[in-house]
Amino acid sequence: MVEALSLLKAPFGILGCLGNHEHWAGVEDSITRLFAERGIKMLRLENATLASAGERLNFIGVDYQTRTPFGPPGDGVVTQYLQGVQPLMLPETVNILFSHNPNTFDRAAELGIDLSLAGHTHGGQITLEYLSPDLSPARLITAYVRGWFQKGESQLYVNRGIGTIFSPVRFGAPPEITLFELQRG
Repeated sequence: MVEALSLLKAPFGILGCLGNHEHWAGVEDSITRLFAERGIKMLRLENATLASAGERLNFIGVDYQTRTPFGPPGDGVVTQYLQGVQPLMLPETVNILFSHNPNTFDRAAELGIDLSLAGHTHGGQITLEYLSPDLSPARLITAYVRGWFQKGESQLYVNRGIGTIFSPVRFGAPPEITLFELQRG
């Protein structure tokens, strides 16, 4: 994956965050180092500011967090989401959070983070949501399965991603790579 993503090119750099699989495999430090060697910055409870044409964006990234134990012991379980994030936020700046688990969104909205970007659900991977929104296995772990959500002034986008888990099959949740065009509001 590191090799494939190192082919990406972006004039202002490439940023990301780590997810549950990196955590479960115990490779957070090594994969962060491999990405850094290829010019990709993984944000691990840290921020990076992008400035252009007199405007700034503040990107904040966190490692995988969950409130529900699932997977190996010590799997990123926290008592409160996004502890330590508030000092990374910049006032009078758009703050964008990279958090693999979309369940951090409620806390991000409380903190006033403008936009959260997440994945984790694979869009349900095998879903019949076109028949009923309740027919997705991802609904067992989150209300934020895929797409846009809003709470107050905060927004969340949950990307379906390109991978699979358990079975290499996707149905009703096609792979997705999202391109955002940010415009001043």
